[in-house]
Amino acid sequence: MIVLGAAMILAGVGLFFASTVLLLRAYRGRRIPYRISNETMPESSNLMQLIGMLLIIATGFFVARELAPWNFLVLLLTAIAQFIIFAIHNRRVKAEQHVDDVE
Repeated sequence: MIVLGAAMILAGVGLFFASTVLLLRAYRGRRIPYRISNETMPESSNLMQLIGMLLIIATGFFVARELAPWNFLVLLLTAIAQFIIFAIHNRRVKAEQHVDDVE
């Protein structure tokens, strides 16, 4: 069961980051708002992120109780990584806008 649980966590993290890639593509050249709502997030990205989170959480509750404390840590680290990716994207967009303003 632990192997199945680890596979579910990896699938959840993969879906979470696939959702992030879709969001970055949707906001190419524009800043990503930190207050993302259903209106500002692509629908497929929103669904992928939700399924990824549910896979990560369900692993500890239903599949492998041995992984129960760790799945929440994985979810937290995944969310922090997504926030860092958004910050890097927004900083890059801001730098590109400043270069355009100077020229």
